[in-house]
Amino acid sequence: MTDTITNLCTDVLVVGGGMAACTAAIAARKPPVEVLIIDKGRIGFSGTSPRCGGGGTGWVLLPPEFGGDPRDSHDVMLADCVKGGEYLNVQEHTEILNVESLERLLETEVLGVHYHRTPEGKYPIARTMAFSYPRPPSSNAIGGSQVVMKTIREAVLSRRISTLEHVMVTRLFLENNRIAGDFGINVRTGDLYSISAGAVILASGSATGLYKYPTCVNELTGDSYALAFEAGASLMNMEFLQFSITGMIDGVHVRDIGGIKPMIANGVRWVNARGEAFMSRYDPARAEFTDWWRNIYAISKENQEGRGPVYLDMSKVAERVKDLWEDNTTQGPYAAMQLHGLSPRRDRLALIPGLHTFLGGMIINSNGESSIPGLYGAGEAAGQAGVFGADRVGSGIGAAQVFGHRAGKYAAAFALQCNRPALRAAAVKEEKKRLHSLLRKHGEDPFAVERIIKEIALQSLGICRTGPALEKGANELLNLRTESQNSIRALDTPELVKALEVQNLALTGEMSARAARMREESRGQHRREDYPGTDNENWLKWITIAKSQDEMRLGAVPVPIGKYKLKPEGWREKT
Repeated sequence: MTDTITNLCTDVLVVGGGMAACTAAIAARKPPVEVLIIDKGRIGFSGTSPRCGGGGTGWVLLPPEFGGDPRDSHDVMLADCVKGGEYLNVQEHTEILNVESLERLLETEVLGVHYHRTPEGKYPIARTMAFSYPRPPSSNAIGGSQVVMKTIREAVLSRRISTLEHVMVTRLFLENNRIAGDFGINVRTGDLYSISAGAVILASGSATGLYKYPTCVNELTGDSYALAFEAGASLMNMEFLQFSITGMIDGVHVRDIGGIKPMIANGVRWVNARGEAFMSRYDPARAEFTDWWRNIYAISKENQEGRGPVYLDMSKVAERVKDLWEDNTTQGPYAAMQLHGLSPRRDRLALIPGLHTFLGGMIINSNGESSIPGLYGAGEAAGQAGVFGADRVGSGIGAAQVFGHRAGKYAAAFALQCNRPALRAAAVKEEKKRLHSLLRKHGEDPFAVERIIKEIALQSLGICRTGPALEKGANELLNLRTESQNSIRALDTPELVKALEVQNLALTGEMSARAARMREESRGQHRREDYPGTDNENWLKWITIAKSQDEMRLGAVPVPIGKYKLKPEGWREKT
């Protein structure tokens, strides 16, 4: 690691390189606002966004002339999302998503993204999990998510937005209780940076690296969650880890099998080892069209109770759906099966639950601003603004676009209205000293410690949870986090970066475990075997997390359900 520090300044600093970050940077870059986007990987190519399946929004209310179902409406979409999220949604944010997602879809077309259209020029639609009516599928972008993000990256670069790649942000700086900038290290060279900023947008994803079996990417280590927590911002819904489906072929985990939703829309089924299409036992009316959590819970139970392995069966997909095969032969389960000599038409793919994303994160308002003036958030880093509640119905990409745009717009306005504070030299020096203190010749291998964290999460934070396991996992992660500061070896920059990531993962896992331990009910993606029922009387609340005097403080904030359009059946306001 170098001793010198490169000092930079900008009006708006965006941390992250995926859809939320890029959308925020584009929205903020309106002259005279200067924007710098910084990412631990390559902007547009790292994180979840370029590997999330089809890359479309998957959650847009289309007018009939655009191909939408005439029976659909914003009220129907709101009901789908809120009922699926089991009433923990921030409903005013869900309504913003519903209203503005079409505008963001059209904007991405202007930026150069191409979507499938019918010969009449309409967008194709399909019904999938928890949708009342067909809507644009998440696979409607031509070329898939990698092509989408390549196009968005080009849009960022064409606007003369400054970029800083392969740099991990290690600390946020505050001055007079408002954001002032951050500190970063190049993960390859060890070069150090201090960046003064009028506003900062956290949009660097979730923490899928916490789990042994992620569905998409494993390099997300909770950096945004740790940065927000250490800076004093509040987080919520961290107990809701969204699990999805991942594959096993010959006992080997096959991570990237995105594109499940389009297959469900076209007739795919889950079958157990007995050949039974078992979803009718868990949701007789909807089967595979049920909520995400019921699909994952059912697969987990079939495996757990000896009827596994569970398989992805595509044999019933209609032969007439040629596009399903032809457009997906290079991605998702199709490519995975073909690489292993299996035929998607004839063979079955073994399934296990895997961690897909987090539904919690830094608390933001409708403008994307956190509890700290000048600190904004978007995407998974901000729990997608709470639009999905306890289980996701709809598109994370759509939410990233809508609230990424809002965060960028309002962060730019904040930066223009307020003078940029100067970074204190003492704070910069202290962070440099902290990083240097982690360098040591002897200690535990940080990559081995990371594997221990994944095992703890697998045992305590899985599909079916219990209070004792959650308590045990939270305490183990706390001990590991505190001890690792002095016990992990860091011989060079890669090991130093991994040591930092290990601390972020352990902190994120502890937050999730403590929130899950506190929520004594089952709701959405959070399933407590010792509290199997949903308790709207006592737990229609958001669990919040904040740092207080170097400790983790948890709170329970009642959902203001009385002012919302949608309420649980039988709910009555307490007098």
